[in-house]
Amino acid sequence: SITNGTDKFNSYRRYLWQLLHKENYNFDFIGSWDKHHGGNPVPDPDFDMDHDGHSGWKASDILKPPDWDSIRGNIDKWLDHFIPDIVLMELGTNEVFQCMPADDALKDFSLVIDKLRNKNDSVKIFLAQIPPLGRQWATKKLCGGDISYEQSVQFFNKAIVEFAGLKSSPRSPVIVVDQFKDIDPATDMYDDIHPNEKGEMKMAERWFKAITPFLQQLK
Repeated sequence: SITNGTDKFNSYRRYLWQLLHKENYNFDFIGSWDKHHGGNPVPDPDFDMDHDGHSGWKASDILKPPDWDSIRGNIDKWLDHFIPDIVLMELGTNEVFQCMPADDALKDFSLVIDKLRNKNDSVKIFLAQIPPLGRQWATKKLCGGDISYEQSVQFFNKAIVEFAGLKSSPRSPVIVVDQFKDIDPATDMYDDIHPNEKGEMKMAERWFKAITPFLQQLK
């Protein structure tokens, strides 16, 4: 849902598109979906709307969609139509909320990357460390034991770095993009989970800085 946007917020994709367009990079957003989670356009559909952000999904759902959203398809169907050179993976927040161990989640991440590489063995993967959670969620311990959501996010982000180091290859690097540091839910989010306009801009700038070394500018 962070990628998907809402009826009030465009998601980071709009600001990323603007940054890339302003600097005249050669790029094309691709994906099977061009709406927000409610099935309507985002507030300012003045950018390339294609994406595969799906609200409520975990990495396992990208492999096999949940029954309640099966119409959206899965990565196998998407890759029949779109073969990316660069992939931005913003996954993990739903895994944390659904109390999924990081090791299990990262096995699904690995399968997603394998499928991408089967279609393009030089695909570049940019893997986000997930944002923090705000006050109403951070200290809650809803998964049993003494681990709070805030701690789970930190554990998950540490595991992402370790996973990327193991999964990366010279031909198809897995590059970690820190979407956690200096994100303040009180000012950068509208509901302690999803970014507001300020948060979207921060996210877009971080994606932009990470991916532009792998893009070419138009003459």
